[in-house]
Amino acid sequence: MQKNHSLKAINNRFKQIRHIIWDFDGTLFDTYPAIARSFHLALKDLGENLAESELRQMAKESLDLAHYVSMIISSFNVSEKKLMDAFRKQQAKVNPKTEYPFPQARDICLLIMKKSGKNFICTHRSRQSAFNLLETHKMRDLFCEFFSIEDGFHRKPDPEMFNVIIGKHNLILDEVLAVGDRELDVLAGKAAGMLTCLYGENNIETYGADLAISDYNLLYRLLSDETGE
Repeated sequence: MQKNHSLKAINNRFKQIRHIIWDFDGTLFDTYPAIARSFHLALKDLGENLAESELRQMAKESLDLAHYVSMIISSFNVSEKKLMDAFRKQQAKVNPKTEYPFPQARDICLLIMKKSGKNFICTHRSRQSAFNLLETHKMRDLFCEFFSIEDGFHRKPDPEMFNVIIGKHNLILDEVLAVGDRELDVLAGKAAGMLTCLYGENNIETYGADLAISDYNLLYRLLSDETGE
């Protein structure tokens, strides 16, 4: 279900978009299930149990891995070190080929490049783990630059990463779209002054996003001017 401003009202604005700043987890790649599964098994190894569905929701709500771990251990009598050691053992078993980009995410990246635009990534995920997924699915060359809090940037919803990209690449704000699956992605994009798109199957709130979608088909059509509006 799409929850959007009037398509007629935003259609012309989306026609101008030439660049996208993407979030990674839950936006470009469907990584939450593997993360949740690894922590579920890690907890079982430590004699604890938490449903994978709850762990997936916690992953969506967390700011980064450290925050996610703190959320988990607040409910259990386990140390951060023991949980992370068990998690890393489980995560090492995950085949990156089983963590897929969301349908049409690649197509939108290619469309942006056809428009002589640029794709960027701004994420709280570690650089190397993200690169492993991008390379496995032959998507690394689709992105002009990758920014992470590992580079010393403030966490979203602070717009620092977005502002640096805008300045470094001399982008026109009306030509840039921020795409993410969480409130903090929308808030960061709005604070930087750009259009925002919230992606997710079960989003109840839109957080003021200019576009809220459950699949990428509508966004592709808007960017390629195929809406018929």
